[in-house]
Amino acid sequence: MVTLSLQTTQQLQEIIREDYGAEISLEKTAELASGLISYFDLLASIHHRSSNEVRGVPLSQGADRGLYSKFPNANTGETR
Repeated sequence: MVTLSLQTTQQLQEIIREDYGAEISLEKTAELASGLISYFDLLASIHHRSSNEVRGVPLSQGADRGLYSKFPNANTGETR
């Protein structure tokens, strides 16, 4: 779980209150922030991987054998 500063968590809590009219605890705000950070980290990782594959940059052998390693390469049909 990603840990944010108290100030950042309070800022997100204020945004939620102002934009959505919802009062949530600091604990729930921190959980929401952590989930958002994890989600965007995953999106960035997928984008980075996709960008490298389009440019023909090979993925590392072993270190990058995560969730998507079982899917075939669109160009070669080979799995990683």
